[in-house]
Amino acid sequence: LFIDGIKLEVVVFPSIIDLFLGITLLVKPSKVIATIIIARSIFALIVFSITFGSQEAYLFLFFQFTYASSIIFLLVKRPIKKVRNIVAGIAFTVLLSIAAVTMNTIFTLHNLDYFYSLQEKPVKTIKGSFWDYNVNIDADNWYLRDREAALKENPLIDQWAVNPKLDAHLMIIGEKLPPNTCLKLSQIKEVVLANLKKSSNHYKELDETVTKNKKYSGTIVHVKINIGGVDLEYLYGLYTVENMVFQVITFSHSKNFDSLENEFRQMINSFKYEGVIKKEKKIEA
Repeated sequence: LFIDGIKLEVVVFPSIIDLFLGITLLVKPSKVIATIIIARSIFALIVFSITFGSQEAYLFLFFQFTYASSIIFLLVKRPIKKVRNIVAGIAFTVLLSIAAVTMNTIFTLHNLDYFYSLQEKPVKTIKGSFWDYNVNIDADNWYLRDREAALKENPLIDQWAVNPKLDAHLMIIGEKLPPNTCLKLSQIKEVVLANLKKSSNHYKELDETVTKNKKYSGTIVHVKINIGGVDLEYLYGLYTVENMVFQVITFSHSKNFDSLENEFRQMINSFKYEGVIKKEKKIEA
């Protein structure tokens, strides 16, 4: 998930510059060009490695460190031919790997409906599979994921919808509490968000509001996190209904969140539970 959070300009543009400088050096060797390449490689080795490391983008950290180190070694050490060929091969392999990752990402970005296994028709009302609830979607371009694909990623999911144009998500989870179990909404919130916090970096809770549907006890928590270098923002809708707990979770990349926030809140506030269990689903509380 979250693939369009990869900042391609951080990977592609430096690679284009490297390719241009490398071809220039091969066609017309020059100490000036060699010095520029060495300086650029040292800068990249330090700055980009720290950037990718802090974002936990370890694949690109490996690419950057290996490529920059190889170039510096080739131009500063001037190794014998055998060693030079090995190191040059490593650098060239890294460039090809970056190209492959980039092309795969671009392909996936243009085929999110295939990537997420979306159903063909857009959806306006999401009906529960195990639990008898409805969530209305006023906006366009929302599609349900195939249940098999959704459950493979998260076995607790009851329904999962995606807007492929913005890579925005709506997930609904229902849990039946054991008999005579009494949990406050604040306790449920603490448990749910603790799990999110463990799986992310730079967790920050921004605000909390009460749901508009006064029939149920509900809250909406706005959270910002970072996963693998990708900034995400969530609106966590939490409801308690009788002995049931429902999570109506919406999220997107931070860059798209402002344009989606009202849409997300509308979905969460539209939640309605009819009090019927369609199928018995055993979930640990």
